[in-house]
Amino acid sequence: MEAIRGNQAYFLPKNTTIVKENKDHNVEVARLLDYDPGTKELLVENQDSGKVQKWLQDKSVNTVKEHLDKKENQLRVASEIIAGLTLRKENLSEDKKLNLLA
Repeated sequence: MEAIRGNQAYFLPKNTTIVKENKDHNVEVARLLDYDPGTKELLVENQDSGKVQKWLQDKSVNTVKEHLDKKENQLRVASEIIAGLTLRKENLSEDKKLNLLA
């Protein structure tokens, strides 16, 4: 079953578990049943409800591994930003202490 990501085509086997993230960052998990390359629609079975749905293949739909890799990268970047801000705050505090001593 062919799926499209950007300009690249790759194949996902039936029964692949995929996730769809909405704008509120809530995630739906489903099992891939079929794919229509003409309409780019995915026929999926929702894991929670068991209902069969059609999802449009877009950047919000990923395999579980792709989704986890993306979230892991977001957490890494957020951690680096927090560490940088913490270091900056500590440096500013040290500068204030030195100014008070002078």
